[in-house]
Amino acid sequence: MTHRNTPHESDPALRATTLAWLASIAIQLPAAAQTPVAVVASESAGTTALSIVDIQAGTVSPIGPIFSGMDQPPLCVAWDPIDHSILLATDNGPGTSAIHRIHVRGSTVTTSRRLAVVSGQVTALASRQQSGDVLIARTGVPSDGLWGLPRFGQGPAWQIAAIPAIADFCHYGRDHALVISHGTATSPPAVWQLQLSTGAVLTTGLPGALSRQMTGIGRFVLTPSSLPVYSDDGGRLYMGNSVQIAGPPQATRDIRVTTDGAFALVVGVSGQPTPALYTHRVGSQQVALVATNFNGDPVALDVWWDYGRGNIRGFGQPCGLSLAGYGPGGAQPPAAGSSIRLLSYGGTPNAWVVFALAAFGGPPTNTLPAGLPGGCTVAIEPLTAGWWLADASGSATVTMTVPASMRGKFLGFQAVELHPNAWPSSNGVSFEIAR
Repeated sequence: MTHRNTPHESDPALRATTLAWLASIAIQLPAAAQTPVAVVASESAGTTALSIVDIQAGTVSPIGPIFSGMDQPPLCVAWDPIDHSILLATDNGPGTSAIHRIHVRGSTVTTSRRLAVVSGQVTALASRQQSGDVLIARTGVPSDGLWGLPRFGQGPAWQIAAIPAIADFCHYGRDHALVISHGTATSPPAVWQLQLSTGAVLTTGLPGALSRQMTGIGRFVLTPSSLPVYSDDGGRLYMGNSVQIAGPPQATRDIRVTTDGAFALVVGVSGQPTPALYTHRVGSQQVALVATNFNGDPVALDVWWDYGRGNIRGFGQPCGLSLAGYGPGGAQPPAAGSSIRLLSYGGTPNAWVVFALAAFGGPPTNTLPAGLPGGCTVAIEPLTAGWWLADASGSATVTMTVPASMRGKFLGFQAVELHPNAWPSSNGVSFEIAR
């Protein structure tokens, strides 16, 4: 298939306007991490304090000055790999939880907003890599389990799988999760292997005392298997079904599993009376304290590792139109000063296509609709857009040069066709510009 550029793409005035706009938003966008970092949510007198911890250096940087949800107790926290925002769940009062999205640059909040209020208690959350939606584990509702929530909160939650006494989950790949449930008076804790698209589950009971409270789960990342690593409220850390691999400083509140380049690395937080973030290099049987100076009592964490090479991620589902993103030369990571290319395809021949651009971390669109005319969904929060004309095959191409000021930043795109009664839309594409 061949594709042609339209006259609109080569319009010097439009190109200059686009480049000027990109340069103007650069100061709003979050820089990606160069070393493994953790975001830690702590409770202090019924409020939430967030911190970023450099796992290698052990430095703790409080996030502020203000953000959505800071006046409520924290429940759980997660990084969103699509735009490097922070997802936070807080206790919203009797029987409800609030979900928030917080954009930071360094440790300074650029924007934040409350996405939704849901019934029950949210015990874990994550961004779903395939769709960009928010995954939440909920208890205290008619059916405990794993649920989905639209990325920007513009619609109701839906259940993916019913899992009694769900405690935590670890999303991996594009369509899978490892889930752990608490023990009850009649059944031991269990690990559930879950396919997100179908809700199909395979459960394995874990040996141990009944009513054991589980506090976190991760996936052993240096194998293609789904080998779980998990912790309980007795201060024990396990791998697989029952192999105890370490004893943290005290009862662990939450864990994540990453890598230090050669070994699996468990990162965990423990609470009062000696709050700490620690690491355990699997196979060493040794625990290393990383940081202890938190503002409050740590209750949850998530870990982000980014090598700064640049990346392109597709997310969301095509709805009559598909969108692909390319770095320089088609396959190289996007970098400042290089060209990036967007290709919409599978659309209507000779139709008008709107390419919407989002500055992840820029001002949120508070009036974002739940859906577009015809039923398709919105994948990004657009701040600007340009018009292009599709060719006879229903494809359109946009090429632009990334300004130097965008180094280490995030951009998002979505394509939408305009028709009288329906607006077919594409999946979203996220560009992380290399350093």
